[in-house]
Amino acid sequence: MVGHRRTSRPAAAVVTRLNDAINTALQSPELRANFLNLGIEPRGGTPGNLAKLLSEDAPRWFEIIRLTGIKLE
Repeated sequence: MVGHRRTSRPAAAVVTRLNDAINTALQSPELRANFLNLGIEPRGGTPGNLAKLLSEDAPRWFEIIRLTGIKLE
């Protein structure tokens, strides 16, 4: 999963413009091929889609980290 996050709260128009540009770029055959070569499926979407995915995925990864004892070094 690859997403773009900001530490500040940009205006909604800025978020929309950036999201549109990213989604457009992800339609590029060359960029898509580069991602696919890295094992990444480029999917685009909305900020809401990413927020939903992260909130649904986080508990699963927290449990995997807890069960495996993974620690930051």
